[in-house]
Amino acid sequence: MATNKLTEVAGLVAQAVMGAKVKDKDGNAKTVKPTGDDNLLDLRDIVAGGSSFSGGDITPDDGTDTSDGVNIIPGSLDDGSITSRRLEWSGTTSTTEATNITFMNDVGLNLNQVGDGLQFWGHMQRIKVTDGVKADADIVPLNFDPKNVKKNDYYTTTSPIPFSISRDKLPTAKKVTITLNGVGEGLDNIVDHVSPTISFTFNQDKTLTVLPTEGHDLDAGTKDDTGTVKTNGAFYTFVLDYINNYSIQDPIAQLPPSVNLFSGSASGEIALSGANEFFDNVMDGLEITFDPLLHTNIVDKDRKEVSYNLTDIGVPTSIKVPKAKLIENFEFNGFDKLTPTVLAVKNPIYQTPGYLQFLGYSANTIKILKNAITVNIAVKTSQSSFNNLNDSSYGKVNYTFLVTKITPYKN
Repeated sequence: MATNKLTEVAGLVAQAVMGAKVKDKDGNAKTVKPTGDDNLLDLRDIVAGGSSFSGGDITPDDGTDTSDGVNIIPGSLDDGSITSRRLEWSGTTSTTEATNITFMNDVGLNLNQVGDGLQFWGHMQRIKVTDGVKADADIVPLNFDPKNVKKNDYYTTTSPIPFSISRDKLPTAKKVTITLNGVGEGLDNIVDHVSPTISFTFNQDKTLTVLPTEGHDLDAGTKDDTGTVKTNGAFYTFVLDYINNYSIQDPIAQLPPSVNLFSGSASGEIALSGANEFFDNVMDGLEITFDPLLHTNIVDKDRKEVSYNLTDIGVPTSIKVPKAKLIENFEFNGFDKLTPTVLAVKNPIYQTPGYLQFLGYSANTIKILKNAITVNIAVKTSQSSFNNLNDSSYGKVNYTFLVTKITPYKN
């Protein structure tokens, strides 16, 4: 039977190779697609034994979103190969419109002053839907898993967290979009899935435009008496919290937890000895240990200072600051919210307060500096008489927590 030319061409196209599956030098399976007008597969880096692919879009078989070098995993905080991190911006981006960000430092006209790239940290805003009714927005933690396995109470994505973008992948006026692919919360009976996205555009005036798009996971729903379909599930939007720059170096030796970077009694700015400039060598982070006693200005019948255990007011005696937060100029809360507590004054004397009401924190911040850390944590108290807790004639006094030791820690 004769065939026409169109049929012959269709047969050839059906048998044509559209890509290749290869393994890099680490044994990871990759998919390489044709690129450019010549539709060639660029395998030069593979032949050379490298792992930095160039040319087409390359996506690991595990689904990790590293297309064309956007949202890469540049190195490891654990071994110190990610270094020179400083805060470039912090705040909260809009969930409904574009947010224009001004960097804290001069990043250069083409991001040539940020080192090797930028990292973007944030959280997932969730709006649950039950029978078609939306609840108030809350937050679901993010979980990066290249194998895309559901983790209870987390939003699982195959996109590496934080987002790490090389500076050459953010050319001026080009919008770069990252899709948070993955199983999400793994909700049951989902028939309508859209992954949330976040896009970044570096502008000529050295600002950054950030634009999210909402994703969702919804079931088929049920119809009510009016024929309206009422669905169940959730809507998701990525919210950016802060940005830091980064550079890459060879792995470095890590200090053991037995090393004291600080020992004494202090608050405010504390210089650390032994940690390097950007805390690349402190294992998994810093553990800040406090004096277990909160000292007051009250004296008892024996003329001794009245003090309280931190645990008496529901406060732990140490804080672990993960290495991810050890970014120069990054400031964050130290402890969780303090539950108001009333404690009696021990062994009191006449004309001294009978009770201390611990009302909350008057200061509660930790700030990362070069070779140093600032710890400002204090509790606000109202000093009351024996007979009347509402009698605050003894005044309100703030008592400062004292740092006694800072060491590296290992999870």
